[in-house]
Amino acid sequence: MNFPAILDVGLGLVVVFFLLASICSILVEIIANWLKWRHATLKITVNALLKGHEERTGEATSPSAGQPEGDAKLAVQINSKGERMEELFWAHPEIEPLRAADTASPAYIDEARFANVVLDIATGKGADGVIPDSRASFSRAFEKYASPKLRERLSSLLRNLPAETLEVRAEITAALARWYNEAMARSTGSYKRKVQKSLFWSGLVVALILNCDALRISYVLFRDPGLRSSMVDYAKSISVPAPAPTNQAAVVASTNLPANALATNATLTDVVSTNASSPNVIADLRLSLQKQLKELQKLERIGFPIGWVAPFSANFLPFHAGDEPINGNWIGAAIFLKIIGLFATAFAVCLGAPFWFDLLNKLLKLRTLSAKTGADSGGDSTATVTPSPNSSAGVSASTSAGTTPRPTKPLLAIGEALREPSTQFQAAKAYWLAEASLLAYAAEAEIMATVINVWRFERMILFNDTATNTQGFLAVGGGVAILAFRGTEPKQLPDWETDAHALLMAQPAEYPGEIHSGFATALAGVYTAIEREVKTLPGSGSLLYVTGHSLGAALATLCAHRLKAARVYPVQGVCTYGSPRVGNAEFAQSYETAIGSRTFRVVNNEDLVTRVAPRAVGYEHVGEMVYIDETGRLQRDIGFWYRFLNLVANAAADFKQAAKTTVRDHSMSLYCEHLKRASITPDK
Repeated sequence: MNFPAILDVGLGLVVVFFLLASICSILVEIIANWLKWRHATLKITVNALLKGHEERTGEATSPSAGQPEGDAKLAVQINSKGERMEELFWAHPEIEPLRAADTASPAYIDEARFANVVLDIATGKGADGVIPDSRASFSRAFEKYASPKLRERLSSLLRNLPAETLEVRAEITAALARWYNEAMARSTGSYKRKVQKSLFWSGLVVALILNCDALRISYVLFRDPGLRSSMVDYAKSISVPAPAPTNQAAVVASTNLPANALATNATLTDVVSTNASSPNVIADLRLSLQKQLKELQKLERIGFPIGWVAPFSANFLPFHAGDEPINGNWIGAAIFLKIIGLFATAFAVCLGAPFWFDLLNKLLKLRTLSAKTGADSGGDSTATVTPSPNSSAGVSASTSAGTTPRPTKPLLAIGEALREPSTQFQAAKAYWLAEASLLAYAAEAEIMATVINVWRFERMILFNDTATNTQGFLAVGGGVAILAFRGTEPKQLPDWETDAHALLMAQPAEYPGEIHSGFATALAGVYTAIEREVKTLPGSGSLLYVTGHSLGAALATLCAHRLKAARVYPVQGVCTYGSPRVGNAEFAQSYETAIGSRTFRVVNNEDLVTRVAPRAVGYEHVGEMVYIDETGRLQRDIGFWYRFLNLVANAAADFKQAAKTTVRDHSMSLYCEHLKRASITPDK
């Protein structure tokens, strides 16, 4: 039996259970704060104490003197002066300030405060000019100001006091505090069961959304030594023990464990009132949720099996073979095991983040001990493995203290960068083509001055169709030709009309499949002039690059395909920025066959335009996506789930800010800024 591999698989499962339990704990805490669970539970508990058990269980009591027969229940909660005990309690000057503006009751009351307030309302707080200080005076006050059930309780406390007791008020206060704590302990048990049920259902929903199937994860980890190695490195990075929390709002800094992540161990009396009623508590929880989702992104980045993948059969490991569908004889078993795996994850989440964090540290200690034992015996405790291509193993070593950073590389001039014959993605090429896409928005004089005087190209031709407001330019010189299209101008109505005509239409003469009708019409206005100028390039031997931003990116995609299909001139490369989808799956397949390997679709973080037109109506993207993450770092072959988690994480931190981010990230200037930084710094 390969014990080290089994141990590492278990470690991987513990890591994902810990992260999911943290995420679900935050979600439950957000729901609890939103629905005021603690406030409601506290109020029910206190009211039950003040009204008596008969009121809570629905049992009737005999009416008190002066009360009509039909008001038997009111006898439990109304004193001889006709005052309700619970109303007096919640309106008391010591309780009222604890209440948040949007709640009828606070989330937390300490036992000393409860005892003092109950004694105040049960004795009238000296309203008749007499402050009780003896057994007899307390008994008279209870008779006058306490409701029958509360009077019965307090009278019982008086009778049970030792005869030699001098500090009657202090003893009664202490007894009331104990009574309150006992009731809160019972309520805490009920509250914990409620939280645990909520954790289970939230865990099941999250597991389903993220395809966190415990059986599938185990299978993939066991078969991939490189991924196990990366997972162990990640587990070590989050396992630093944190100081013991002082309350439920504490945060385990080394693991980004969220505020109130210890939901399954929480008690109502553990919650500090200032934190529970803080107006920033939801914002803090959203920030904690964002941190946990970022951790899931790290797992996705190293190749951890989360998210639904294509082909669909691959989600039902091991019942598939490559791209082949599941054998009909195994469909039932595959679905059954998928359900078992998802429910196993949900039950694991129920145990809570603290349980999994503690187990994570224990497994790491066991793994270290096992490795030492193997070394001492002269054997290998683990097999030597090669990290998987997406692995993050070794990252910490390359950035550890004492490592000398590599010097930055100089930014190549535009001509030097674009004359490089390789068709692979290069940051310097992407940057200069981004500058060309940004320049396409400028006035003709500025474009001319930049192309001729700054870039030192030999000629520049401007294309402009007034009917569709389509603009672009062709710059030629030094063995390079750049065809750049202008994107949507916010103040130009024709541009918005072009974007709005999003119906897929067949245009067999120019394109296979179906195309965004607005984009096709816009390009048609300038294509004849572009084709005429591009046909003059063969004599110059120029490498032709096609580029654009936003609407210009869509036009660049269509134009490159037409030039290639009509064999007008070979396209060296296509680089687009913030590109919307252009055509349907048939068009995308034709494009990929023709020039897909030379096309790079750069997407900045949460750029909203890259998500339109929607797949739901048949649109598909083309080319290889180069993703600029929230830190400005370029990433290749980024998975859908990474972007999905990033979107959710941003929304969790601040929904309004996330909405602004999706618009801001479309800025062409921001694309240029990120790509320039990537062009002059070493690759990581």
